[in-house]
Amino acid sequence: MGSLPRISFVGLAAAMLAAVTVHAATSCPPSAGPLLEVRIVDQVRQESSIEATFLCKNGLGTQTVANVLPFSTSPYVRVVHATSPDLVAALNSVLFARRVGTQTSCALPGIPVGRGAVGSQYVTLRWHGRGGRENTFVIGVGYLDLFPRCSAAAEALLDAVRAFGLMEVSGAEVYGAAGANCPPASSLLLEVRHEAQVTRLHPSVNTLTTVEGIFACKNALGVRTVAASASTFPIAPDVLVARASAPALAAVLSAALDQARAGALTSCSLPAPDGLSESFSFVWHGRGARVNRFAIAVGFSGLYPPCSAEAEALLFAVQAYAAGLPMAPGAEVDIFPH
Repeated sequence: MGSLPRISFVGLAAAMLAAVTVHAATSCPPSAGPLLEVRIVDQVRQESSIEATFLCKNGLGTQTVANVLPFSTSPYVRVVHATSPDLVAALNSVLFARRVGTQTSCALPGIPVGRGAVGSQYVTLRWHGRGGRENTFVIGVGYLDLFPRCSAAAEALLDAVRAFGLMEVSGAEVYGAAGANCPPASSLLLEVRHEAQVTRLHPSVNTLTTVEGIFACKNALGVRTVAASASTFPIAPDVLVARASAPALAAVLSAALDQARAGALTSCSLPAPDGLSESFSFVWHGRGARVNRFAIAVGFSGLYPPCSAEAEALLFAVQAYAAGLPMAPGAEVDIFPH
């Protein structure tokens, strides 16, 4: 069995770029259009997360969150997809009252988190008004050295955005929190949490980190979320969320799971080129309540026994499935920035 080629992170980045060129930047239907895009980079001590919210004017919304640091074997990933016209309309009324269309970048003091530590948030907002009007600005919590102090209106606007959530909406699809609630008459087939770090990538970028969640339902619905952050963190992370019904991709993935006997796989390791480290945490769901959890560690020599050829083939199949979701026919894709 040969060493794992450097395709994991490169393939991930290529898929993100392909989605930019093939699909619109938000999954909003043309008849509605986007209302608000929000990206929040939250950092407390060495623990960091990237959150993104995409809202449409008809009430459709997607929210995703992923922890980025410290590097772990099972990162936390969650995606929520729901429709709530009333909830989105209420938020829109607050945005309008706080003059979201004329807000400019500003800063607020950091958030005390105990023992003298201060947390920070870098919040990027893109609001979409009528007739193609847009306004993009930043609220930097803990970044008083970068922007002027925020007005009371901007602070109230931030409070409303922070408080907004889709988790409690009736009928919401939630992936990553205790598995996934796939649509009725279906159930979860596979969930994968993937974290990658590439070091010495470029003279100006020492480390590039990504956290990815992949959720495959037995009815061929698939959901993928990716958060990518360079060592310029937290200024410019990228976020992608894709949701698609992809029978052809699902059939190939199911065949690979059967071939690898996913129900009996155990954790294993694969070699990697210098500077690349990846962890894949798998949860396979069989019939009834049967579940198998295992990990594939790439670039962690000696952490687990060497992977079999079947486990390595399954890893490539999962990567191909994830790369294909944003480009599947009818895929709903949200990207920030775009």
